[in-house]
Amino acid sequence: MSGLVKKTFIPGRGEWKLAYDLFSPTSIGSNPPLVLLHGLLGNRKQNRHVAKILAHSLQTPVLIPDLTNHGDSFHRSAHSNALMSEDLFNLLKSPAIDPQYSGGYVLIGHSMGGKAAMFHAVNHPNDVLGVASVDNVPYKNPIEADSEFARFDRFFTYAKETLPTTFSNLAELDQKLKEIEPDKRFRQLLASNFKRSKLSKAIECKVPIEVLQQSLESLKVLEIEDSLKYYGPLLIIRALKSPFVGEIDHEKVSDHFPNYSTRDINTGHWVITEDGPGFVTIIDQWIRNQNLGNHQQ
Repeated sequence: MSGLVKKTFIPGRGEWKLAYDLFSPTSIGSNPPLVLLHGLLGNRKQNRHVAKILAHSLQTPVLIPDLTNHGDSFHRSAHSNALMSEDLFNLLKSPAIDPQYSGGYVLIGHSMGGKAAMFHAVNHPNDVLGVASVDNVPYKNPIEADSEFARFDRFFTYAKETLPTTFSNLAELDQKLKEIEPDKRFRQLLASNFKRSKLSKAIECKVPIEVLQQSLESLKVLEIEDSLKYYGPLLIIRALKSPFVGEIDHEKVSDHFPNYSTRDINTGHWVITEDGPGFVTIIDQWIRNQNLGNHQQ
């Protein structure tokens, strides 16, 4: 897309840093910069298209990192909202990012990224001008979502059993994944976590399977200290064909996010993939309608 400058960073071996793409328009407007976070087993590449559109339409920088233990970012021996927030904080305070983001930013997160964004907002409220959670809530997901978490669990178990097997290409991997997952869109998400080894030339997994599987139960909830509140705007985008949100518990949301609103979108859980234009429209309109930067903590 013309009028945008792209910067990419991928950490080297031993660097405890997050990989990211940063799209900056050549002409910056008055809207705050954005940070767009992916979900479990996602990565920044899946958000590049909408990031470029938002950067162009809102005339503001859009940062899309690979979260902890995902994509090209470094691996920890544990995985949690607190750790993702800590690593995001360090990225945003880095010399390469801070000049554009030091005045505050809007956090937008899908699924796991939504909970990470909300956790980050209550713990760093003076940095976050607004937060949008895409198909996730600031409390435990309803029991109806357990079947979706089970799909991830099946993949993790399957991956641990089959990782000793090498695949010559992604088509062969996809055929194997059909044994546990009939949905092509979900298989494509799973396959995005594999890459070709520079040494063996075989297809291998690039995320810490055991660590992520152990985190599954904790990712269903959002542990926030009772005293913490975020008074900036929170937008919850509910996917109507997804079980991850369901009927919103207004009291539980208001406990920590008294200034919240909701929007519905007629998709399944993979909102950005299923209706990228609809997602962009909701975010664009919401940001333009906010008085961002003037809330009091």
